[in-house]
Amino acid sequence: MSHDDDDQVKVISFPAAKNAAGGEFFVVDRRAFAVACGLGLNPAVAYLTITRGAGSRPKSLWSVDAIERYTGISRPKAKLAVSRLVEKGLLTLERAGTRPLYGIVPAHELPGLALSLEDRFVLELIGEAKEARIPQGHTDTAIDLLRRGFLSYKKIAGF
Repeated sequence: MSHDDDDQVKVISFPAAKNAAGGEFFVVDRRAFAVACGLGLNPAVAYLTITRGAGSRPKSLWSVDAIERYTGISRPKAKLAVSRLVEKGLLTLERAGTRPLYGIVPAHELPGLALSLEDRFVLELIGEAKEARIPQGHTDTAIDLLRRGFLSYKKIAGF
């Protein structure tokens, strides 16, 4: 037996999401995924699985069954992970029952990621400019927007 045979890992690929335009494309906002990761590994994997079922749409028919089938997470742990995602506002339960429907909350609407008036002011200051200078009184807000993924270092001069 070669060394390569010892390193084999069983990989189960996700099937293509129904009606996904152009193949196996699906959308996950990195800010929302970061929040899901902060809840733990099972909620992060559950979030990816449910968003995979949505493709690029805002709602998903994939649920605990898909999480159990495609990830190997047990049904009780998958249920707990999904309930945490709903509790923390990453998903909404649009329809309960044996065929639930989950809404995927856009990242800018997530608790803690919503933009304050100060955040909006700094973003308006920067606008569409390739590079912008932030007034001294607003640098903390700009740094927070960088940390949360709303700005990039390339857009702010002096960072």
